[in-house]
Amino acid sequence: MHKTWLNIAAFISIAVAAFFIGIQFFDTDPRVIRIHGSLHAAYNLEEMKNQSEVIVVGKFVKMERKINSARDLNNPGLASNTVYHEGELYQFKADQIIKGAISQESIIRVNIPKTKELANLDSQEKLSVTDPNYIKPEFGKSYMLFLTPIKNTDYYGIPFFPYILEIHNNQTVSLVKPHPSLLSQRSMIQDAVEGKREEVLVHFENFATSYPDQISGRKLSEVLSALGGSPTE
Repeated sequence: MHKTWLNIAAFISIAVAAFFIGIQFFDTDPRVIRIHGSLHAAYNLEEMKNQSEVIVVGKFVKMERKINSARDLNNPGLASNTVYHEGELYQFKADQIIKGAISQESIIRVNIPKTKELANLDSQEKLSVTDPNYIKPEFGKSYMLFLTPIKNTDYYGIPFFPYILEIHNNQTVSLVKPHPSLLSQRSMIQDAVEGKREEVLVHFENFATSYPDQISGRKLSEVLSALGGSPTE
């Protein structure tokens, strides 16, 4: 578990550094900010299985509250006091456990990252944008989630992208991917010293926008078999 948290913490710090370093400014109207970076991804079922500690099938019940997804790297049980990445904490009813173990109760909490706070190292400017990998779950649909427990918290986090499979009524699955519109966003940037606000256009570049989808359309029974589970578990 400790090793897993260190891997997650390293991933978070690398991703945030990529956001910070990747900010570039151009003399256009509105100003264009290009974010260069890459996030940890899994491209097939084997990678998704190996890189997650818990795999569950079930449905989202409700959005419980919003939290700061940025953690204190010295104490991951606490939120960062310098960076704010908004996360949506959902309750998820796990009807089937494919990998790992959860508490005796079938309801678990899952943190879905929603926003990123970006900063320019050369100035006091900050802005918040929707995470380009944000996926808003739909209540009533059946999903398979690939998760990892976050140390010293009561919820699970996202170990890689994409991490959700939707299970359809015909017992096939599809890979749930973020909407491509998130790669180009309008936002407001604020100078922390002068308090000035300015509209900007944010472009995310070098992110995995088109994952090689080797999963959508496959039968649920086939997917479960590949993951070491079965429809009757």
